[in-house]
Amino acid sequence: GQDEALFSSQGYTLEANGQPVFRSKLGDVKITDRIASIEGGRGLERTMTFNGKLISWDTCVLLAEAEQINEQPGGGWVIGDREYYLDYAAGAAHRPQIQTRGGRQQLVVRLTNATLNEPLSYRLFW
Repeated sequence: GQDEALFSSQGYTLEANGQPVFRSKLGDVKITDRIASIEGGRGLERTMTFNGKLISWDTCVLLAEAEQINEQPGGGWVIGDREYYLDYAAGAAHRPQIQTRGGRQQLVVRLTNATLNEPLSYRLFW
């Protein structure tokens, strides 16, 4: 479809410690995507940055998908039947929302030009 034509992988770079940072492009938006192990190996931290201007239609980042997603008091979400936990900073510029698609729940962040230059970061724990 047209969405796939707008997205392109731009390869990756390596940080000094060997950590890869993937680069891609969606329309006029340049994206970096860093996924790293959390100390102790009990989870992952993902940080994405965006640079550019969004095209006119709805653009989302899918954080998680499961039969059910439950927001927890004080922040974060339990994904599925406690398959893993997603921790997200309460004061972050991008706010996750739950939507239902195809009978499954999705935790997404809608990108806007107003918050596009703010990094998106979250942690997954299991």
